[in-house]
Amino acid sequence: MLPNIDLVIAGAIFLIALVVFFLVHIHALPVKTVPYVIGSLVALVGFEIFKAHRASKLGKQIADQKKELDERRVVLDVMKKDLDISEAQHNEARSKLDEYEAAHVKTIEMLKEKDDAERAKIRDMSTTELFAKYANPTNP
Repeated sequence: MLPNIDLVIAGAIFLIALVVFFLVHIHALPVKTVPYVIGSLVALVGFEIFKAHRASKLGKQIADQKKELDERRVVLDVMKKDLDISEAQHNEARSKLDEYEAAHVKTIEMLKEKDDAERAKIRDMSTTELFAKYANPTNP
């Protein structure tokens, strides 16, 4: 089917009107007013058919575009839900990471305090006590 069938139909009817007009002027048709009336009516009908066909074609295009728009809205709604889920997962993972970081910082501080206490104890020991405690592997 021709993509511009509406233009072809209108052009053909307009051509018929021109032929009738031309035949009247070369006296191939009677000079009475009937051919003019027929030619005018054919041209008017042609233009009306052209407008009706064009309007239905444009209406179909509008309906197709509305359908595509609705499909895009559905896809956007799904994407928005996925984004909300992703944000919730990100926030949950971030809070867990903050908890782990706080726990590690607390553990490091506890180990540092224990290390400082052990160093202070070692500093207060005499040489013989150090030798007895750390040089003799059997003595815990």
